[in-house]
Amino acid sequence: MLIGRLLSGLLTPLILAAGLIIFAPLPARAEAGLVRTSFTVRAERPLGGWINADMAREAALAAARREAAASLTPALARIPEVAALAAENAAGAEARNREPMLELVARFLLEQPAPGGAARESLEPAPGRSGRVLVLERPFHLGGIDQTRQKLALLLSAPALLENYRLALQLEKECLTRYDAAVAVLLAQPEQMRQGKESAAAGPVWQEAAALHNALRACALYLEILPALYGESGLDPGLLEPLEEINRLLPGNYLFLAELGRFYLWLERSGRAGPALDAALRLNPDFDQAYGHRGALWLLLHKPALALADFDRAIRLAADKPEMEAVYRHGRAVVWKALGNSAGMCEDLRQSCLLGQCAAYEWAVAGRECP
Repeated sequence: MLIGRLLSGLLTPLILAAGLIIFAPLPARAEAGLVRTSFTVRAERPLGGWINADMAREAALAAARREAAASLTPALARIPEVAALAAENAAGAEARNREPMLELVARFLLEQPAPGGAARESLEPAPGRSGRVLVLERPFHLGGIDQTRQKLALLLSAPALLENYRLALQLEKECLTRYDAAVAVLLAQPEQMRQGKESAAAGPVWQEAAALHNALRACALYLEILPALYGESGLDPGLLEPLEEINRLLPGNYLFLAELGRFYLWLERSGRAGPALDAALRLNPDFDQAYGHRGALWLLLHKPALALADFDRAIRLAADKPEMEAVYRHGRAVVWKALGNSAGMCEDLRQSCLLGQCAAYEWAVAGRECP
């Protein structure tokens, strides 16, 4: 009875990354510090010759989103609850060279454009050189306190959502920087090469710029669907198509492969989940989430010894992430149960409870399976 409850309770939290509320939503006293705000950010990127409008547009959109978040951080920093949240997470985020917490929160709050306000674009002469630039004006809207509470609660409701949002923003930042550098090289080519003629020097750079354009599209799509991947209502099978598209746009990315493997696991398509998770771990042998998902896969396939090894590794790698360690200890407890080790099961459930996830431990104690 308990193992069935644990397994059903494991796969959903592990696949949905344990719905742990790490921080409470903003209390009412913050309401006076946050008002509805709408504003427009202008971003531009060059085009012409090697660089087409789609490439310039994607880069300008990414730049606009990043600039909008950066411009909002001073206002967010004045809200005590948000500032406290950022301070609590800043040390770990900076130590891993990840997105600063205030900008991450700002970006999450601004992901939806202003109602009825689509981005406007125009072509203008390039200053100081021949050619044109694509100018994008994108509206953003920051809602009132109630909407902000809801968005923050979602962002902080699942440990992997916050973690993967950081990773995706860092990837976007790196891709945008590299894209701009590649475009600068292309624009420095002689005029006939910038008009699209073959060049042994420019060809590989253009291929890199085109690949980075696809990577920016992949990041944008992933950030768009990421909240739905961790929503409390469960996964939507319709999300498989955009996840597969993300991996087509940016093949060989450990985060996106792990997300795809996790989704195949939820669909119980083990023949596809295993290869995706294996590939993610080949690319990043220290990605704890992929070990956790693969451990759940081995449980689904009734291979507890393999599951034990993966959960052991996930727990070691998550030593500085207590909310994720709790998820993996929950998973290892199911393995101990399958192996007939009640003491190991109870100890992991107890440790998971100390880390903030108590439901399974309370079930086991109530059912007299744990002291």
